[in-house]
Amino acid sequence: MNRLWTGAILGAVASAVAFGTAWAQVARYVDAQGVIHYVGSEAQVPEQYRGHATSTGLPTSDGAPVRQDRQDIRQDRKSIDQDRGDLARDRSKLEQDSKAGNTQAVNADRRELRKDRQDLRADRRELGKDERAYNRDRTDLRRERHDRRHDQPAER
Repeated sequence: MNRLWTGAILGAVASAVAFGTAWAQVARYVDAQGVIHYVGSEAQVPEQYRGHATSTGLPTSDGAPVRQDRQDIRQDRKSIDQDRGDLARDRSKLEQDSKAGNTQAVNADRRELRKDRQDLRADRRELGKDERAYNRDRTDLRRERHDRRHDQPAER
């Protein structure tokens, strides 16, 4: 009986997606017997399972979070490349000012180098976060697709 309900709900979800309803409105939870349930919203999840319910909007069947993560990673890499260029320019400027004996400029250049290094570290941390989010979303997407394939009732 539960497989019948699951199949009916999956059919309703597929129809909703086909007509433009957002996946984010659909929630998934597992009951005490280990049966997976899909409902129209998180508000429809029984109280005792709400803490374990997940929105099927993350990930979506079209992989939108994964694409966004890839864009974030590309942007982070561009920022890192820009920071490296800034570091190279500031090092060159520091060497020139040092050779010229301009101590005020040398001190300013050192501050700039420190700031550039901090920016580079921050961008690297951001890249790490985005790469982890990408891997998490990609894994969730694969898991969700696997669950959808295996939760559908057998055709007769």
